[in-house]
Amino acid sequence: MKAAERPSQSSWMKKTRVRSHAFIIEPAIRKKYADVLKTTRNTVNPDQMAVTVKGIRETRNGEVLVEMGASVEARNMFSEALTAAVWQDGQVRQLVLQDSLDVRDLDDATDEQEVRKALEKLPGLVNVGEFKINLSKPSRWSTRVAFIDCYEINAKKLDVLGHIRIGWVSCKISRRFVVTRCYRCHGFGHIAVSCKEKDRSKSCLKCGKKGHMSPSCKEEPHCYLCEERLGSNSRSDHIPGSFRCLVYKEHCGINQ
Repeated sequence: MKAAERPSQSSWMKKTRVRSHAFIIEPAIRKKYADVLKTTRNTVNPDQMAVTVKGIRETRNGEVLVEMGASVEARNMFSEALTAAVWQDGQVRQLVLQDSLDVRDLDDATDEQEVRKALEKLPGLVNVGEFKINLSKPSRWSTRVAFIDCYEINAKKLDVLGHIRIGWVSCKISRRFVVTRCYRCHGFGHIAVSCKEKDRSKSCLKCGKKGHMSPSCKEEPHCYLCEERLGSNSRSDHIPGSFRCLVYKEHCGINQ
């Protein structure tokens, strides 16, 4: 996705279901889902490896999908056991969970390669070359945001780190939060069909005024959500649903 098309924190978003680690077993030619499933169940004992199997089902392609919960070490043991069990009857591959991060406060001169090189210098990350990195357009303050998609294990480490030095700047890095947003009132935590709040469906998402929409808005940002929820003395000089929005942070469970 190009930088100009990348959804911002204020985009319409839906909660995703809790994801599990999973393995795919692809049956060999002339082998069926039932055959492979029977072989693995008769050969592999998850309890011996402290693996909890959350579900087993057949994919559209006739593969065996095994969802599980376990430590990294246990998953590796389970993978080896599955591979040994199916042997010539199929192939085993692990589905690696992906996650997303935002890197903020980049200066206008920063490019993708500079972000990647900064990540490569950090210890403990895996497969940095496979990170997907996109940069936003410069803001009116001549700063950029880098949007990163990577393995979940890397995202957790970077989120704990909190900051990363890119160029001259110590940039804030954090995992992207996903929250349901209502297009009727522009609020969070519900959808339009159950909305009982003020109808803002014809109002600008950026400033809250009627007569235009956010792509053509020339007004200053005004967070009517913070103003209504926290009072007129609260800071409202930001776009509703941006990372400066306290109402958005409240629904994400972020400490103020």
